[in-house]
Amino acid sequence: QVRYIVRRVDIVPNASMDLVAIKSACPVSAQRIVAVLEQMEGDELMQDTLLDHHGQYKGVEVQQWVSQHRLGNDYWRIKVFSVGDHNSPLKYRIIYAYILPNSFYPKGSFLVLGIVHRSEFNYEHDNRYTQRFHEDMERYS
Repeated sequence: QVRYIVRRVDIVPNASMDLVAIKSACPVSAQRIVAVLEQMEGDELMQDTLLDHHGQYKGVEVQQWVSQHRLGNDYWRIKVFSVGDHNSPLKYRIIYAYILPNSFYPKGSFLVLGIVHRSEFNYEHDNRYTQRFHEDMERYS
């Protein structure tokens, strides 16, 4: 019998608040995002994809946040696609960090830093969300 070891997934309080706001603004998007977050936690194949620049897996597309990687921050983003006939991308992106393996989590862990509307987030260093992500990494990693 094969035993899979999945990586832990934690969601910072700011990201939880992002999701609450999305539930009010667009419940259908929120449902899809929750499904992806649940899949992140329990699906080892998806977790492997979460560390693959330009990875694709069951309705998500992953990219490394290259400018932050150059600065030493292991940040990534997930573009979530709708389910059904259209398969169009949602207007929200899940931003997360990979935390290196340690004695508690031998495969490492993921820290969801935010769920942001693409029109409010430009991946620039001085963006308010980028600053929030840095602060949350300091606080929760």
